[in-house]
Amino acid sequence: MPWNETCPVSERINFINDWIAEKGSVSGLCETYGITRETGHLWICRFKQGGYPALEDRTKALQPPLNNLGRARARSSSRTPQTSACNQMASRGSDVEQPPSPPPSPPPPLVV
Repeated sequence: MPWNETCPVSERINFINDWIAEKGSVSGLCETYGITRETGHLWICRFKQGGYPALEDRTKALQPPLNNLGRARARSSSRTPQTSACNQMASRGSDVEQPPSPPPSPPPPLVV
Protein backbone atom coordinates (compact mmCIF):
# COMPACT_ATOMS: atom_id res chain seq x y z
CA MET A 1 0.00 0.00 0.00
CA PRO A 2 1.59 3.32 -1.04
CA TRP A 3 2.04 6.26 1.32
CA ASN A 4 -0.38 9.14 0.98
CA GLU A 5 1.56 12.25 0.04
CA THR A 6 0.10 15.60 0.97
CA CYS A 7 1.26 19.13 0.42
CA PRO A 8 1.45 21.46 3.46
CA VAL A 9 -0.58 24.12 1.65
CA SER A 10 -3.35 21.65 0.80
CA GLU A 11 -3.42 20.54 4.46
CA ARG A 12 -3.88 24.18 5.53
CA ILE A 13 -6.69 24.59 2.99
CA ASN A 14 -8.35 21.37 4.21
CA PHE A 15 -8.05 22.59 7.81
CA ILE A 16 -9.69 25.93 6.90
CA ASN A 17 -12.44 24.19 4.89
CA ASP A 18 -13.21 21.94 7.87
CA TRP A 19 -13.20 24.98 10.16
CA ILE A 20 -15.59 26.87 7.85
CA ALA A 21 -17.88 23.82 7.67
CA GLU A 22 -17.78 23.70 11.49
CA LYS A 23 -16.70 20.05 11.48
CA GLY A 24 -15.37 20.51 14.99
CA SER A 25 -13.84 22.94 17.43
CA VAL A 26 -10.51 24.56 16.65
CA SER A 27 -8.92 22.34 19.32
CA GLY A 28 -10.44 19.20 17.81
CA LEU A 29 -9.42 20.13 14.28
CA CYS A 30 -5.89 20.91 15.46
CA GLU A 31 -5.68 17.49 17.08
CA THR A 32 -6.99 15.85 13.89
CA TYR A 33 -4.43 17.65 11.73
CA GLY A 34 -1.59 17.13 14.22
CA ILE A 35 -0.88 20.81 14.80
CA THR A 36 -0.88 23.02 17.89
CA ARG A 37 -3.82 25.29 18.66
CA GLU A 38 -1.48 28.26 18.19
CA THR A 39 -0.74 27.11 14.64
CA GLY A 40 -4.44 26.52 13.94
CA HIS A 41 -5.36 30.00 15.11
CA LEU A 42 -2.47 31.44 13.08
CA TRP A 43 -3.80 29.76 9.91
CA ILE A 44 -7.32 31.03 10.65
CA CYS A 45 -6.00 34.55 11.19
CA ARG A 46 -4.01 34.46 7.95
CA PHE A 47 -7.05 33.15 6.08
CA LYS A 48 -9.27 35.93 7.46
CA GLN A 49 -6.71 38.58 6.52
CA GLY A 50 -5.86 37.34 3.03
CA GLY A 51 -8.06 34.42 2.00
CA TYR A 52 -6.67 31.20 0.55
CA PRO A 53 -3.56 32.86 -0.99
CA ALA A 54 -2.44 33.80 2.54
CA LEU A 55 -2.07 30.07 3.32
CA GLU A 56 0.78 29.67 0.81
CA ASP A 57 4.27 28.90 2.13
CA ARG A 58 6.20 31.91 3.30
CA THR A 59 9.87 32.56 2.72
CA LYS A 60 12.28 31.42 5.39
CA ALA A 61 15.12 33.52 4.04
CA LEU A 62 17.34 35.05 6.65
CA GLN A 63 16.75 38.67 7.43
CA PRO A 64 19.71 41.05 7.73
CA PRO A 65 21.10 41.09 11.27
CA LEU A 66 20.03 43.85 13.62
CA ASN A 67 22.18 45.52 16.21
CA ASN A 68 21.33 44.74 19.85
CA LEU A 69 19.10 47.80 20.27
CA GLY A 70 17.19 47.10 17.05
CA ARG A 71 16.78 43.44 17.99
CA ALA A 72 15.30 44.37 21.38
CA ARG A 73 12.87 46.80 19.77
CA ALA A 74 11.84 44.26 17.13
CA ARG A 75 11.22 41.62 19.80
CA SER A 76 9.17 43.93 22.01
CA SER A 77 6.95 45.41 19.32
CA SER A 78 6.69 42.84 16.52
CA ARG A 79 4.14 40.46 18.07
CA THR A 80 1.78 42.85 19.76
CA PRO A 81 -0.08 44.34 16.74
CA GLN A 82 -0.32 41.02 14.86
CA THR A 83 -1.36 39.05 17.93
CA SER A 84 -4.05 41.53 18.93
CA ALA A 85 -5.42 41.69 15.37
CA CYS A 86 -5.54 37.89 15.22
CA ASN A 87 -7.16 37.63 18.64
CA GLN A 88 -9.89 40.04 17.57
CA MET A 89 -10.71 37.78 14.59
CA ALA A 90 -10.70 34.48 16.48
CA SER A 91 -14.47 33.94 16.41
CA ARG A 92 -16.21 32.14 13.53
CA GLY A 93 -18.66 34.98 12.94
CA SER A 94 -18.25 37.83 10.54
CA ASP A 95 -15.63 40.50 11.03
CA VAL A 96 -15.21 41.87 14.49
CA GLU A 97 -17.59 44.74 15.11
CA GLN A 98 -15.78 47.98 15.87
CA PRO A 99 -16.96 50.17 18.75
CA PRO A 100 -18.77 53.35 17.70
CA SER A 101 -16.59 56.40 17.33
CA PRO A 102 -17.01 59.15 19.94
CA PRO A 103 -19.08 62.19 19.01
CA PRO A 104 -17.12 65.17 17.66
CA SER A 105 -16.01 67.71 20.21
CA PRO A 106 -17.77 71.10 20.15
CA PRO A 107 -15.94 73.98 18.46
CA PRO A 108 -13.99 76.33 20.74
CA PRO A 109 -15.82 79.54 21.82
CA LEU A 110 -15.24 82.64 19.71
CA VAL A 111 -13.14 85.31 21.35
CA VAL A 112 -14.14 88.82 20.38
